[in-house]
Amino acid sequence: MQSNIFWLGYLARQGITGTIRRNGLPFTFQPNHDKPRDIAVPDQTTLLLVEGAGSIRRSLRMLYDATVWVDTAPETARQRLVELGEDPQGYHDDRMIEENSLLNADRPWAHAMFHVSGTNSATNGTVLVRRT
Repeated sequence: MQSNIFWLGYLARQGITGTIRRNGLPFTFQPNHDKPRDIAVPDQTTLLLVEGAGSIRRSLRMLYDATVWVDTAPETARQRLVELGEDPQGYHDDRMIEENSLLNADRPWAHAMFHVSGTNSATNGTVLVRRT
């Protein structure tokens, strides 16, 4: 099984973003691992977001026109997974070991063009963004 954290490397190695830039839209891709659904980009798409803790790591940054780091407190992230029912038997703890290793080595937040608060929910729907 391929790690959830590092599947974006697979996406990049398969040339998905380059294929979209060259051939245009629509585009559909089925990862050949444990992702439950296709990645589908319809032809009317004007903004493509690739999300995930590993999405702006060093080896992928050049694929994007802009990068955003969503800063969420670990306790908040865990609480959200539990509330969604997406923390089966230690999933979050195992993932955090792997994710923290990646993040500490690569420091993607230091290279993001924008930082967004993923923790502050007392903003009445306002998203807190700062340009770096």
